[in-house]
Amino acid sequence: MTTAEGLQPELRNRWVDAFVAAGASQCGFCTPGILLRLAALEQGGRGRPLTRQAVESALLAHLCRCTGWQSIIEAAC
Repeated sequence: MTTAEGLQPELRNRWVDAFVAAGASQCGFCTPGILLRLAALEQGGRGRPLTRQAVESALLAHLCRCTGWQSIIEAAC
């Protein structure tokens, strides 16, 4: 099982920087799962930019009631 700490440092740092830049914050329970889901989506895309539709679809499987998804989608795209 991979955790946020198990991501490659450059990948993890890039996602953290994107979340900080977009103000994409959730609780400490949700954020690691969202980061891992988006990192997996990115790695499966073979270097192609993530689309809003792909991000929204990936996040459907992540149950979170902290806040809205807009800033997370902005960070991902």
